[in-house]
Amino acid sequence: MASAKELEQRIQYLEDVEAIRNLKMLYGQVCDQGYDPVKLSTMFTDDAEFNLNEKGTTQTSKGKEAITERFLLMPKRIEFAVHYFIQQTKITIEGNTATASWLMWTPQTLAGGQSVFSSGIERDVYEKVDGKWLFKKTTLDVLFRAPYGKGWGDVKLAPPPADKI
Repeated sequence: MASAKELEQRIQYLEDVEAIRNLKMLYGQVCDQGYDPVKLSTMFTDDAEFNLNEKGTTQTSKGKEAITERFLLMPKRIEFAVHYFIQQTKITIEGNTATASWLMWTPQTLAGGQSVFSSGIERDVYEKVDGKWLFKKTTLDVLFRAPYGKGWGDVKLAPPPADKI
């Protein structure tokens, strides 16, 4: 039979996993509601990093201020989006740090009115700060953006990232 301390650790692990899932869900909801930079910035550590890898280029935003600037610009690039995140790996927690990856599937309307499907893999590192889980590092590897109605058959697909978080 498990000791009281072991049960306490198990409960804490389950609560931490659920808090991380809720953070990711909230992130997607805020993105879908227009990328509010103030709300989104509260989800990141002060020294967080956001990386976007697409078509062989990487855009990196380091620090909460730079990440806030990124989200200020998003409504000018993406007029509408619905983010679906499917957990790809177990959420791994070691002390106050955790990792997970998510498959992203997003119907979007880009600036100018083009409707597309986007798919990618988001690999996250989380940090527990003052009892609250936050994003420490997010890397989005875009696999494709394909025009709605045409599909992705003719779109050059990026290979899934081989490296780990």
